Amino acid sequence: MLLLRNKFFKSCAFKTKLQKWIKDKSITLDDLKARGFITLAKDISQIVMVTTPNSLKYLKFAGALNDKNIRQWTENVNSTLGVVKWDKRTKYFGGKLVQSSYQFLNTLGLTEQEVNELLQSSFKYISYVRKDIDFMRFHFAVAYVKESDGEVETPDGLADRADVIFKLLYDSPFFDQTALYSNFKNDVVSSLKEKLWKGHILLNGTNATLFGNGAELLKYVAGEEVTSELKNGQIRCERFENGAKLLCARSPHITMANLYLVENKLGSKYGITLI
Repeated sequence: MLLLRNKFFKSCAFKTKLQKWIKDKSITLDDLKARGFITLAKDISQIVMVTTPNSLKYLKFAGALNDKNIRQWTENVNSTLGVVKWDKRTKYFGGKLVQSSYQFLNTLGLTEQEVNELLQSSFKYISYVRKDIDFMRFHFAVAYVKESDGEVETPDGLADRADVIFKLLYDSPFFDQTALYSNFKNDVVSSLKEKLWKGHILLNGTNATLFGNGAELLKYVAGEEVTSELKNGQIRCERFENGAKLLCARSPHITMANLYLVENKLGSKYGITLI
């Protein structure tokens, strides 16, 4: 998924192997135009993306969707699209956990007992960091990993210091008994506690993009009968087991109206999909 921008254009683009779909369904340029599609392409192979009029904000000022307005827009923009967001998995525990926010937690209406239950895993995690050197290594090597694009999880430099600390641990058998390691461990624990204070709790989940009616849109391009692959309140996400109840939250999250409770349905081949 790429969230793309250009002049008076904003669209969420998903990789669907469009050209393969066009070939498999024997879709022609004349067929698309006959069914009301607007394109300036001279050959069907030139079509790399199909979008809706809502993505072209220019039409709010120019008027109707037609060849004239589309040509006028293309003559005033270039083919370079800006990427605002892109699809990437969470960096925690190899993509198995996701970090919450205080805005999200505030909209759940949890009782004090439920908050305590929610925090138990985090409390246990901190206790293991305190007492187990191997777990400390796991924390920096597996659980909290730096992003490949250079984003660092801890702004206070703990991740960079960890490399030096671990080297000393390997070279000096009793280094874990020194004041230097003790201070480092206290800094790590303080950093984890601060995250909890900010509502940054690790939960079983993933970062995902809601692709609404993806299969239905492809069927429409092919001129096939558009039937829904999933029922209302269902999604398809291979990250979770079939039949699981999932709570989806919009990001950025500001209100309980952004919560969506759904059932995961893996039996459907297509449908409203989280990827």
